[in-house]
Amino acid sequence: MQGSNKIKVFVSLVLVVVFATLVVVGYGGNYFVVKEIDIQKMEGSKGSYLFAKIKKDLQPYVASLIGKPVWSVGLNDLMEHLSKDSRVAEVSIRRGFPNRIQLKIEPHRPVAMLLDRKNILYPIAFDGSLLPKTKASESLDLPIFRGKSFEKNEKLREQGITLLSDFPKEKNFSTKLISEIGFDKRKGFILFLAKTGSVIYLGHNDFADKLSKLERVLNYLNKEGMQGRVIDARFSKKVVVKLRNAP
Repeated sequence: MQGSNKIKVFVSLVLVVVFATLVVVGYGGNYFVVKEIDIQKMEGSKGSYLFAKIKKDLQPYVASLIGKPVWSVGLNDLMEHLSKDSRVAEVSIRRGFPNRIQLKIEPHRPVAMLLDRKNILYPIAFDGSLLPKTKASESLDLPIFRGKSFEKNEKLREQGITLLSDFPKEKNFSTKLISEIGFDKRKGFILFLAKTGSVIYLGHNDFADKLSKLERVLNYLNKEGMQGRVIDARFSKKVVVKLRNAP
């Protein structure tokens, strides 16, 4: 009886192997090759602009993996390829049996733009790092950092991002009012307002306190129907305003 059971088990195993072989052959040997690489944006991600560009630029590499055996596509190699893209903040990779790979990408979220001396635009990430250049037609509605100081000094860009984050959250005084941000060794950060063309000197530090005072001054000027040509907010206890049309 035991010998008979062993024969039955052996025959069953042979049938399983034959069936699996037939399945593979029936699929033309393509059952376990990569047929799809699904690229998605991570849930809650706000970097739609960069994600679209990342996905488009990733297509040639993804296309080169289609048709390869699933086990020959190393997830570590795929992760390393994506990590070389400075636009990518985080990535998740998983296999979908038997022939699918899913990528979820979290792009860096630009918070400003850098305009260099050649008039080339670079998105700036939240940590002050520069992302790959973009076309003028693709520029985002974000404050523009201009000047060679910002091009060479990542710490200065990071300080500028801190300045933007210190802006009051009031709708009548937000970063949307800023067209450009410059820097001068003596005067520190300089804001250029879009609608009024006002120039604002903010100095090198204590931005939150200075911006709070500046908000009150701008509200007062707006209420009185006046515009400041130059507004100097570098001082700790006062804001000096040179009105437009004033000598």
